[in-house]
Amino acid sequence: MPIFDVSASDIADLDDAALRRLVAELCRAELAAAGLPTSAVTDGGDQRAPDDGVDVRVDVAGTPEDLDFIPHGTSLFQVKQQMTFRDRDIRTEMSPGGVLRPAIARLGGSGGAYVIVSGRESLPPERVEARQATMRALVPVGVKVAFYDGTAVARWTSKHPAVMLWVRQQLGRGLNGWEPYGNWSAPGQPDDERYIVDEQTPRVSLGLGRGREAVSVPVGVPSRSWLELRVA
Repeated sequence: MPIFDVSASDIADLDDAALRRLVAELCRAELAAAGLPTSAVTDGGDQRAPDDGVDVRVDVAGTPEDLDFIPHGTSLFQVKQQMTFRDRDIRTEMSPGGVLRPAIARLGGSGGAYVIVSGRESLPPERVEARQATMRALVPVGVKVAFYDGTAVARWTSKHPAVMLWVRQQLGRGLNGWEPYGNWSAPGQPDDERYIVDEQTPRVSLGLGRGREAVSVPVGVPSRSWLELRVA
């Protein structure tokens, strides 16, 4: 397994609060990579508090084409870790007492999306589709649905190396010598200061042993990679 990758079993090892935080951070990373405001993501609050079936919400105008795991500009995520979903569980979650949750019903006016994230499960494609078919039968016409198991969340996480590092830290398997984004050269100063890129001088080392190659920052750290390196 590549050094940064996380697996479905890693996702299953997270606790409920960490999984919910992970989904929120993945939404922010995906929006940022698409050049969209991360302030469009809202989450938080007591995990045990009533949430109307929504743990993480994304609300950006329209349906941006560059999004992947966020199905629509208006997407609601319900995140469950310690639960295995069956058809009846999906109906209970989305329509308690046979009444569709108001937050989901309101999506009918925007053509948004509702996503259930089940971190413990790792399912074959046909069973994922069966769960999505159950969800689709409950939502208003035009509303998208998605069911993400641990495998899907691991694939999503693998697109964003900085988030992968965070997951490994949560599991007590952080990488020595690697740190998440921070202002290492000027501690105490704001993290959003402009970074002046030296496009000529080799400052990033790639590879190991005799195969190591020194390259400039723009070559070694592609734009929007979400991989932050210590550079010379």
